Amino acid sequence: MKFKKLLLASSISAAVLMTGCGSSDNNDNDKGGSTGGGDNEVCAEVGKLTGANLTVNGASVPVCELKGAITQDAELTTDYVYELDGYVTVGAGNEELASAAEVQSVKDNGVTLTVNEGVHFRSSGQGTLIVTRGSKIMANGTADAPIVMSSKDDGYDGRGEWGGLVIQGFAKNNVCGVGSTNPVCNAADEAETGRHGGNDNADNSGEVEYLIITEGGNVVRNDEEINGLTLHSVGAGTKLENIMVNNNVDDGIEFFGGAANVKNLILTNNGDESIDWDDGFQGNVQFALVRQAISDSADKGIEADSEGNTNAPFAYPTIANVTFELVDSSEDHSKLFSFKKGTGAKLINVAALGYDKCFNFEDDATGMNTGAPLVFAGVKFDCDGTLVSASKGATQTDANVGQDLDGTPVTAASLVDTSIALDSAYALVSGGSSSVSPEGTEAVSEQVDEFLMATDYIGAVEPGTAEANAWWKWAEAVIPAAFGSTPIDPALCVAGTDTGTTLEVNGVAKPVCELSGAITADTTLSSDYVFELDGYVTVGTGNEELSSAAEVQSVKNNGVTLTVDAGTHFRSSGQGTLIVTRGSKIMANGTAADPIVMSSKDDGYDGRGEWGGLVIQGFAKNNVCGVGSINPVCNAADEAETGRHGGNDNADNSGEVEFLIITEGGNIVRNDEEINGLTLHSVGYGTKLENIMVNNNVDDGIEFFGGAANVKNLILTNNGDESIDWDDGFQGNVQFALVRQAISDSADKGIEADSEGNANAPYAYPTIANVTFELVDSNEDHSKLFSFKKGSGAKLINVAALNYDSCFKFENDATGNNMGAPLVFDGVKFDCSGTLVDSSKGATQTALNVGQNLAGNTVSAASLVDTTISLDDAFALSAAAGASSVSPEGTETVDDAANDFLMATDYIGAVEPGTAKATAWWKWAEDVIPAAFESAQP
Repeated sequence: MKFKKLLLASSISAAVLMTGCGSSDNNDNDKGGSTGGGDNEVCAEVGKLTGANLTVNGASVPVCELKGAITQDAELTTDYVYELDGYVTVGAGNEELASAAEVQSVKDNGVTLTVNEGVHFRSSGQGTLIVTRGSKIMANGTADAPIVMSSKDDGYDGRGEWGGLVIQGFAKNNVCGVGSTNPVCNAADEAETGRHGGNDNADNSGEVEYLIITEGGNVVRNDEEINGLTLHSVGAGTKLENIMVNNNVDDGIEFFGGAANVKNLILTNNGDESIDWDDGFQGNVQFALVRQAISDSADKGIEADSEGNTNAPFAYPTIANVTFELVDSSEDHSKLFSFKKGTGAKLINVAALGYDKCFNFEDDATGMNTGAPLVFAGVKFDCDGTLVSASKGATQTDANVGQDLDGTPVTAASLVDTSIALDSAYALVSGGSSSVSPEGTEAVSEQVDEFLMATDYIGAVEPGTAEANAWWKWAEAVIPAAFGSTPIDPALCVAGTDTGTTLEVNGVAKPVCELSGAITADTTLSSDYVFELDGYVTVGTGNEELSSAAEVQSVKNNGVTLTVDAGTHFRSSGQGTLIVTRGSKIMANGTAADPIVMSSKDDGYDGRGEWGGLVIQGFAKNNVCGVGSINPVCNAADEAETGRHGGNDNADNSGEVEFLIITEGGNIVRNDEEINGLTLHSVGYGTKLENIMVNNNVDDGIEFFGGAANVKNLILTNNGDESIDWDDGFQGNVQFALVRQAISDSADKGIEADSEGNANAPYAYPTIANVTFELVDSNEDHSKLFSFKKGSGAKLINVAALNYDSCFKFENDATGNNMGAPLVFDGVKFDCSGTLVDSSKGATQTALNVGQNLAGNTVSAASLVDTTISLDDAFALSAAAGASSVSPEGTETVDDAANDFLMATDYIGAVEPGTAKATAWWKWAEDVIPAAFESAQP
């Protein structure tokens, strides 16, 4: 490594010439030897080995202690963890300078500290890194390998355990009030970290990007702590982008004068102000996410000052595209902005949520300096308490808090919007468009390349941005808790009991809320909790036997609605099962980005039979009771003793279920009786059931007992018994289903079709359309595709099946022969390489006559078989093999006018040929359980 000696004028104190502890005269890096694979020379140049190791990302890394002054160009590599012992300075510009010549000498002899991507600092006490004016820090982390400065212990949840990062520059401040001709300024830093200031607003202190500063803010003396990042008279030539300050005792970031520009700033859970400025700061901040009071106290979002306001430059920054969120709105210090002592500011396209008080003004000169007014444009502030508090001569009122970009006065009320909300990317859900832009609003004419970018939206993140693509996402990978929504409101577990334990969901530890017994009032389950089902948990009271039409109506009138928020996880064991009883509703509206997941308590999704499942009961018809249109009373017994079901209303509505994953279920209740993944007992077609996955269930993937339920975009993977099963006169429909059997464990038939009680109407007669069945491991003993028995009919239209041995098994003389309920096969291709037809127990089907097509013509088994078909990576057939001349549209058995469910298609299988895998309708589920979409495991 090359060194650059400092050559300073003799008037500078000898202390400035002090070499760092890394000089060869006093370095004792050989004590104890190197304890982990680093190049000893790297540490010898800047510090000394302590003989200790610390763990970084699972690796044991030796500690290199830095102390005193770094007076030569140096590079810090990932061979070491670096411990700051007290104030560690880079260069000699923090001393008082007496002349322009001394200023120039410090600039000419500046030191550059290079910090490689992925480097970790672990410090304690007053350990602080100070980059003095005239020198530079080149800390270029990356999104994948950020630089992290934290305390010595594990985790990032402490506060005040070490100091922070201080950068000093030669830019202007109003302590000196310097002009363009006088470069000498010696403004004193906060916390006695040195001197700062000059007359060069384009000054360059280096580059800092992808840096995390966390757990800092050590108290130097009473009421004087070190900020996370302190910028003393830093110039616009310095690059400051993608920086996170987390859990600091004092301010997240504080500017003392200068013209620094910061982009993509993340400030989370800091104890004092998140953004603070003073001494005539005229730089800019654009794209900042500020989250306060996540798990500890916080003060104001912004504290704006201009100490020495009788001197120019007046404080006048632009703060653009920032989102402030007070996570715990019960915080005493829930003020959003405090403007005092003469500062101006331009706040453009800024959003704030969860605050009580909006504006606090102090001093008669606040926002009144010529050329430095308070400007608010394109802003929305969620303040539900005091809007304006003015004191110490401040003249602002609710009727006049400042002006817009055109100079028109604005009222406090015009800036307030208490309806705004954030999505998972921290973008505004609605109302995020803006007609103004911060571009060109910089206060300092010497800005290096125009900094502020044009935007047409409010807040830190552009509305519509996917969370995975949000610019702050890199930091969440390191400190996920900073992006959670803690503390959790105990009221969110009102339907159950907080167990005092946590389970990890997507890297975030969430408290567990145990649900047991009956939920008898409307309830919302929030994704802030993980929910554990203790045995059978019922929603409503409709699972009991009902004796009259009046009791049926009472259950309907008093139905309970259980709302499950997107992204909610259930983690259960044993017979833990959720039962939505007839007359009540479940509103489980997950999304593709945030599906609802029901699984067992352990990590991963590869178990089987570790908990129960989801049961929904309804008032639709079944043939156990054989009810007609005038008799609503039916008390058919559920499987697995989960309650009663049935009625006479095929349009019955049990709520909405979408983007739900049910996995690892099927707990055994008693011998040969397990719980299905999803059980639908007499569920009506008024229920919305779309984008549902059942994976790794011991018993059936989905089973219908009567009813007229419709299911669209169904994924059934690696389930142990049948994938689709129906009974009791089911007359609903399934369209667009991907069925993958025997991926890593045993499986039974693709469909088992029954119609127990077939002497009664309604007969089982569903339409199964655009389904793809795939037996992944074709060596499975139970490789039968379809089993039809006890009088069931069915219409299978545009269905494909691959890798099966036996195609059809028929049982019972009434199978497919009930009046108006024949077996229909049209637009189908079945890859069956063994027995085509197996008939028993009086069934009359043969290989020459397995059913009929939509036109009523007899079809043979051989005409339905095609052993050449294959699937692409989207699970679609080829264009040639997948074309169909028939459509399922209009083939619903329950032909009520409101039941217009089946869509027109002209292709065979679950996915339209030519669909790209990335846009396949099932792709959302692969992101959660990729193994379900892989080939067979050996």
